[in-house]
Amino acid sequence: MALNREDTSTRSLAGLYSSASTSRVFNALKVFQAHQQIDDVSFKPIFANKHLNKSLIVKHTLRMDERYMFQYLGCIVTKILFPIDVENLNAGARYVYIGQHGWMDILSADLGMDRTESSQDFAVLELLDKVPSFDPFLLREWLGRAGIYPQDAYFMLSNIDVSKMESFVFSEVSRLVANAFAGATTHETIIKLVRKLLNSSYDEELEPLRLVLGLSRMEFRDGLFAWKGFLYYKWMAKNIQPLIPRLITDLGRVMPPRRNDPETYDAMEDMRRKLGRDMVAMFNSAAASVNLYETSFKDLSEGHSAKGFREFLLSAPDQFIALGEKMGILSHLLHSWQFRTSGKRVMTIKSDELWLMLQEYCECVAPMEVRREDPVFEFT
Repeated sequence: MALNREDTSTRSLAGLYSSASTSRVFNALKVFQAHQQIDDVSFKPIFANKHLNKSLIVKHTLRMDERYMFQYLGCIVTKILFPIDVENLNAGARYVYIGQHGWMDILSADLGMDRTESSQDFAVLELLDKVPSFDPFLLREWLGRAGIYPQDAYFMLSNIDVSKMESFVFSEVSRLVANAFAGATTHETIIKLVRKLLNSSYDEELEPLRLVLGLSRMEFRDGLFAWKGFLYYKWMAKNIQPLIPRLITDLGRVMPPRRNDPETYDAMEDMRRKLGRDMVAMFNSAAASVNLYETSFKDLSEGHSAKGFREFLLSAPDQFIALGEKMGILSHLLHSWQFRTSGKRVMTIKSDELWLMLQEYCECVAPMEVRREDPVFEFT
């Protein structure tokens, strides 16, 4: 067995490299190249294998003609892309799915990964497969709990996400800047703080904020990472919220006529409605965590007390596993549907394909423990 044939279907490889969402693509190649350029001898790569360190790893929705490759299917699969030419990504890539038949043998044969000597790399790949999202806040906690601590650069937001988040974060932190920076509320001051926060460039210019929070320098570094995490999840939730009812409505529109097969129609309609209830419940459960952030940040930004926000930041990473899993699953389902329907005015899906899709979507949300009584988050 060998790596699958050249892949040119996962959008443009160059596009994945430069503009993909952080939550969907783990860009090991980009991190490796950045540290290779500066000849960083202290660089701690996530893999021992050089080929894996030059890969792009993608959360992927299988097409119908790819299902034969798996014995057991989850709702999300993980695809490792190996560029044919790292200097010319348009040349395409070869690939393997984690979990496909014989995937470890394929990597052993093609990359020279001995099962015993490369056990750590295989363990990391299985962790990356199990995590539902590559967002850096979830991923750092996920890997850390397994005792894996690669270079911090692996836990950065993509440039495209930073660009999309900038105006959202600007409106958030503008409430705080006047208190922390002695009234320096110019647009330039705020945007500088936003960029430092999103790009993790912590320096002396952020010292007033550290003093307001009463954090040590190490606590401040970790605290800002946690703050960035909750800003990311709040931004993500604000985008996800209106898409959930749209997905459920769209699925209703592509249902086959009931007169053709009433029994099958009723079963699929039950699945569609259950999917809607479970997605809303999952969203509400995640939103409840974001509400904890809102409460503590409001006290800080209104000048009441920094203590609550300080304590929140120090404890926040413990929440990233559950919060990131829920947001990652919802984001994947919505992205999968958007990808399928992109640019199509009229959607037609075969009944058997729609049945499988509904089953997989329901399985994605069913295992998660959710609290249906939580209020829907009020976005500001």
